[in-house]
Amino acid sequence: MLPAMINRNFFLRFLLAAAIFLLIWKPFSLVYMHFIVFLSEVISSIFYPYMDIRIIDGITKFQYNNITTQQLQFSVNDIDQIFLNLIVFLSLMFGSFRVSLRKKIKHIIIGVSILAAIHLFVTNMYVYTTIWDYVLSQPDDLKTELILRVNGYFSQEMTGLYRKFLFNWNSWGWDVIPLLLWLPSGIVQFKYLVNKD
Repeated sequence: MLPAMINRNFFLRFLLAAAIFLLIWKPFSLVYMHFIVFLSEVISSIFYPYMDIRIIDGITKFQYNNITTQQLQFSVNDIDQIFLNLIVFLSLMFGSFRVSLRKKIKHIIIGVSILAAIHLFVTNMYVYTTIWDYVLSQPDDLKTELILRVNGYFSQEMTGLYRKFLFNWNSWGWDVIPLLLWLPSGIVQFKYLVNKD
């Protein structure tokens, strides 16, 4: 049981939950990253079998096969930062003490499932943008040939669309989506303020 001062204070509960989740984040994020990479591998085996996503020594790697004579492999550092908004959502839910436990558990399951789907989508968008960043960084004589090859595997048009999605994700989506997912519980948590007016 939490001390009374914390137990009935949304902001203190939120801060306490965020601190705890940050302390356990690294081991949790490694497990979660394996889960996202596993699902990404399932998707890649269906839609782009010439691409593998692997975790090697704790680092996520994108491996592109059959694009050049050599296998292309890129390390994706700090990918766990994509998932950090789980902490925001879970901390908001923990802080919502006026929401019944049953509703809170249901809401957490739904919210985490939606965030996991978004994280999976974001990871797979980076599959496209990573290879095109490589292609566009090559000398002009090599770039022309690579564009033709890569476009057959990873559409340049789709990559442009993904870049717009990622721009919005990095600009506001990362922050706002957990708040939107929490909103139904937030309304229950703070509806007493509205009723006072």
